[in-house]
Amino acid sequence: MRFVLFLTLIFISPLSYADNIADCEVVIMEKYKPEDNKQLVEVASFHPAINFIESIYNEDKKIIRTINGFKIRAVMCKRMNVVPRKIDFPILKSGIPLMLSQNFDSSTSGITKVYYKNGKFNYSYSGPDLSDLDKEKMILNLNYYNSKSHNLFQKKKIFRQIKRKLSS
Repeated sequence: MRFVLFLTLIFISPLSYADNIADCEVVIMEKYKPEDNKQLVEVASFHPAINFIESIYNEDKKIIRTINGFKIRAVMCKRMNVVPRKIDFPILKSGIPLMLSQNFDSSTSGITKVYYKNGKFNYSYSGPDLSDLDKEKMILNLNYYNSKSHNLFQKKKIFRQIKRKLSS
């Protein structure tokens, strides 16, 4: 029985890695002033994304936008395929950019960043050439994201109006 369980885990593990949103971290930028330096320094720190992701997919919860008082700047997920999927839309709908890579620490892995700018979802990609099929999936999914309701344009517009009022 243990042998069957072991084999099952071996075969399921790579498949779950390829389609999993659990292997994610959120990025925040913390500011601090070192004792020997008069300049304020901004440093990225990475935290497990489980609570953020739960807040995204659980309609009964308010979306988590900060950690320890610092704004979440991005969600980084490790995946075998760096093409975002339809299931990623709730993350993108939050307005927080999504980054996908096989290995963020490797210079040979692909990295896709999907973000909202100028009234639509966009992406950037760096790394080995994507297959024609992956390029097609990328465009199809971006079209899907842009066809869905999300209110990001309205939120950004309101934020700019508030910012203008505060600065005048």
